[in-house]
Amino acid sequence: MEFAILFLISLLIVILYNIVNYIEMRFIQDDYKPVKTLAKDSIIIVLASLASLWIYTNYESYFVDFFSILMNKTGNQLGTMANKTKDIPVFTDLPDF
Repeated sequence: MEFAILFLISLLIVILYNIVNYIEMRFIQDDYKPVKTLAKDSIIIVLASLASLWIYTNYESYFVDFFSILMNKTGNQLGTMANKTKDIPVFTDLPDF
């Protein structure tokens, strides 16, 4: 993925964060933060989202391979086990003490 797309996604994340933060300051806390604090938080969020998006786009195949290797004792992948809920016993009574 190009850096411009990653940067746009991170800007969207910061815009949503600032909207939610403004709503929180305006209606929930009734206390406004200084612009310096909001700018610092926005810069931290942009850097964190850029780093996480970059790591995800560059190492996505490794994550997929790692989670597809996880298997249970019968050799089935964990993703296919989630669909087989009929074998799981359901107890509706209270345990005896």
